[in-house]
Amino acid sequence: MQPELHLEYFLLRYVPNALKDQCVNIGLAIFALGKEDFGHVRFLGTWETVLNIDPQADIEYLNAFARDMQERFHDKQSRDELVRIIKTSFSNTIQVSASQFCTSENGPNAVEVLSRKLLPPI
Repeated sequence: MQPELHLEYFLLRYVPNALKDQCVNIGLAIFALGKEDFGHVRFLGTWETVLNIDPQADIEYLNAFARDMQERFHDKQSRDELVRIIKTSFSNTIQVSASQFCTSENGPNAVEVLSRKLLPPI
């Protein structure tokens, strides 16, 4: 039996206009706490949900943002720095939810379960 991973996760939300109180969850970032080296970020498969609330959304920017996150989130050192930046600096069109915590015996399985639960269906 594998030891349980202690995980932290948060949602990345697209917020076209903070005054309208509309948002859509576009990504899930999850990573192991402590010495374990597990980190993963998952984004929507398409931006259709975003375009439904904001037909003028900058899809090129969202694609670049998602690519950058996916590239940097697998390396523990760059992930730690990226999480710090996200938690202290994001407040405009892309916002971050409060962190949540869970445990799992398998990080990839936790990604699948949380993605189905928290992200809009593709």
